[in-house]
Amino acid sequence: MLENVPEEIGGWPRTAATEAAVAFTAEHSPEWLLNHTVRSYFYARSIATARKSRAGR
Repeated sequence: MLENVPEEIGGWPRTAATEAAVAFTAEHSPEWLLNHTVRSYFYARSIATARKSRAGR
């Protein structure tokens, strides 16, 4: 699913934790909910970038 993320919005963090979370969500949630969570992540990240925020600040 996340292999087709457009370069304009950046990449998905490729860690064991994120891969496990996406796999778990895909298995236990409807597709619309998985899509919503991914969109929410990228939306929040774009806001943080615009505000020049970093995690933990």
